Amino acid sequence: MEMHFSGLLFSKRNIELGYQLKKIGRAQGISINNVDHISMLVYLLEHTMYDFLFVDCNSVQVDDQFEEFIRSPHIRGACEVIFIDGDRTLAMHHLTCIPSEELESAVCQMIGSGHKYKAILGKRVDNFAGMSTHVADYLISIGVTPKYTGFSYIKEIVLYSIITGDLHSTLSREVYPIIAARHRTTPESVERNIRNSIKVACDSDAFKENLSDLLGTRPTNRNFLSFLIDRAQSYYSCDLVGNI
Repeated sequence: MEMHFSGLLFSKRNIELGYQLKKIGRAQGISINNVDHISMLVYLLEHTMYDFLFVDCNSVQVDDQFEEFIRSPHIRGACEVIFIDGDRTLAMHHLTCIPSEELESAVCQMIGSGHKYKAILGKRVDNFAGMSTHVADYLISIGVTPKYTGFSYIKEIVLYSIITGDLHSTLSREVYPIIAARHRTTPESVERNIRNSIKVACDSDAFKENLSDLLGTRPTNRNFLSFLIDRAQSYYSCDLVGNI
């Protein structure tokens, strides 16, 4: 299968998991690389764009410092982080935790639902990483921060809309269910987390200084997302959308 996605596995001497994930990757079009040292992990994530980061919680110690690193904007804002066999604490912190025995079905679901927009790129897949980072950086600049779950949802809705050219989908009936399926949650949860992220952003100085006059003090989810989509569509229309 042609490789449309890139993944990085952070694991220490877990040969069985490495083999399992590479097998899943071949079936789903994910090129998987393995790293077993934190310094190399940091280097790769700072110099290479990945769609997925898999963390093996059975062989890697996930402490507060590591969790803070994963939550940093240039990591969580740019790729999907999956903790394999992560404990309940990580799940309570709104981090994606998947049991190893459910890994294949979970990755398949992610590729089939929330990541389906990337397959549209075909030969232009290299543009995706840069676009994802650009959208993430802009969200941060207007007060939408990665420490809230809604950040990832907002970013993915913008990417989905721009790459597919579908700017008029019904959020509750079409877009929210796609994002919910990829994150193994409900459309209602997606809507609620997006609303909370927008609320927090509206209280930030960045939003008040740049967007409050345009969007008002409390824009709805649709108004806020429509603004982001229109802005991104205008930015990328010549480079990407017009060539799909």
